[in-house]
Amino acid sequence: MNPTFLTIARQGRNGWKRYLLGIVITYGITITIMVPLVLASAYILGIPIDNPNASDLMLNGNPIRSMVSGGLVSIALVLGLFLAVTRVHKRKFMTLVSPDATINWLRVFKGFIVWLGLRGVSFSVWYLISPSLFSLTFNLSEWLPFAFVALIFVPIISLAANIFILGYLLQGSGLLIRHPLLLPIVWGFVLGSLSNIGDSPEYWIRGVFYAVFLAWLVIKDNRLELALGLQTAEQLYSLIFISSPNPAIEGPTVFNIFDSADLFLPALATMALRAGLFYFIFFGRRKNLSTSIPD
Repeated sequence: MNPTFLTIARQGRNGWKRYLLGIVITYGITITIMVPLVLASAYILGIPIDNPNASDLMLNGNPIRSMVSGGLVSIALVLGLFLAVTRVHKRKFMTLVSPDATINWLRVFKGFIVWLGLRGVSFSVWYLISPSLFSLTFNLSEWLPFAFVALIFVPIISLAANIFILGYLLQGSGLLIRHPLLLPIVWGFVLGSLSNIGDSPEYWIRGVFYAVFLAWLVIKDNRLELALGLQTAEQLYSLIFISSPNPAIEGPTVFNIFDSADLFLPALATMALRAGLFYFIFFGRRKNLSTSIPD
């Protein structure tokens, strides 16, 4: 029997102590690489390293600098994760992406295009129904350089985050929870809750739903690529096209949205509809897009 995305984690050495060591190594390598970069940046910018606000001063509200920093952290994270998987777990690094240890970039692109298209359609419908929810904030001189940098670094950030969270950690969780339907539910509640600590209940529910959907998508597809493309599209959309609540990097966008608790149910329904359409396009027919178009 061929291994699945979850059962491939049973290869090599996969005890909980090794996963704990793997996480320590991953973050340890990341910190080890980032410390000299931070010190060099502080020196170049003339910021005393003993200043308690040194990190804020280095970023200084500059979204491009924040984006580049995020990209460098992501590269360090991938390096640490590579050492953890190959040295601690004794298995191929690319098994974090697929059971056959390969990555299908065309499938990543399909996930990206389909989700970005669904995002564009849902925005158009919302704008036609209630244009007062949006305000045009487009400033070409500010937006263009930020968008250029985002197009370079967001795929790197997305790749690192998804390989670690939806690859390494989800596969590790699959060693404890082996039921393919129960795992994404438990995973979604845990990850959605951790990523929305301090947010309102409405954002918590959205976060949990999104995390459950992503975990389920990876398990359903038996690969990471669709989720990787989806996540990259979502991050780019939220960073450079329309502002999202509590963004990781607050930069110039084309539109700003006025969000409120009154929009919770319509927004949740829109998210569920996008997820449902995404599922239908790739899995909803016998000869669906994912099989009718050769990869």
